[in-house]
Amino acid sequence: MDDDVRLENRLFPPPSDRPSDERPHPDWALVHRELRRPNVTLMLLWEEHCDANSGSSSYAWFCERYKE
Repeated sequence: MDDDVRLENRLFPPPSDRPSDERPHPDWALVHRELRRPNVTLMLLWEEHCDANSGSSSYAWFCERYKE
């Protein structure tokens, strides 16, 4: 049960009280290079970003910013 709750909280964190432009952004060029490596996914890179920045963004936010 704990794993399910933790996964749900990571995938669907509560909305940040900080505006989008004030959230820490990853180095998108590095993200792009990392995605070329075998078995590296946006989900994995997002999880690493969250670990380094205290869960600062949702996966949807991360994917949208990467697409931009």
